[in-house]
Amino acid sequence: MTARSLALAAAAAITLAVPATAVADTPPTETDALAQAKQALLWQVQAGQSAQTKATAQAVKDAARSVVAEDTALCKKIDQLARQLGVSVPDQPSTDQQGWTAQLAAESGADFDRDFVTRSRRAGGELFTVVAAVRAGTKNDPVKQFALAAVDVVGKQLTAWDATTLVDTAALPDPPAPTSTAPVVPTPQGADPQVPQVTNAANSASANQTATDDRPGPAAVLAGLVLIVVLAAATVRIIRRVVNSA
Repeated sequence: MTARSLALAAAAAITLAVPATAVADTPPTETDALAQAKQALLWQVQAGQSAQTKATAQAVKDAARSVVAEDTALCKKIDQLARQLGVSVPDQPSTDQQGWTAQLAAESGADFDRDFVTRSRRAGGELFTVVAAVRAGTKNDPVKQFALAAVDVVGKQLTAWDATTLVDTAALPDPPAPTSTAPVVPTPQGADPQVPQVTNAANSASANQTATDDRPGPAAVLAGLVLIVVLAAATVRIIRRVVNSA
């Protein structure tokens, strides 16, 4: 076998070794979402580990302990998914998140408890929005399975933070405004669905026109009067004959 043939065979072997689900199967938006989720989870793990020793309220310590365990497991799932998809994810929180960590490190007591819970609640809400959007729109089964698990875990964490009663709700972002949609107008079978309002308007006009045409016109009224007179005269003649014959 020539050197060229050996090179082609090696290239083919490498190609076959690549997982079936490759980067091309993962839209950039999903890759970005995995990266954002990984950074948020990493920050929550680091902050939660700190809170287990710095927090004063037992409810905060308990919530932090659960979050650390759950988010560590989710981080491992993201790493496995990234390897399967052939993409890279961060191994450190974002610059802003590291700034939050520095701010919390300078606090203690009740101030730490309140700010830690509020930061965690806000970060959890943003993470929930990301994974929920991925779950709703992805067509990639492995990504869908991860997003489904993450939605469940993060949703429970939000409830745990709220249960501490320490969340500063004024520091949370406003929920997104609902998207208004036009009411759905039923389309008759066989009609063009693109013009339901025009069709309905035409039907309404036709119905009104039909109702107007049902009223008798002047000629019909005159003919009716003539018919009544003729019948009345014939009736009178019949009555007279009966009376004369009697």
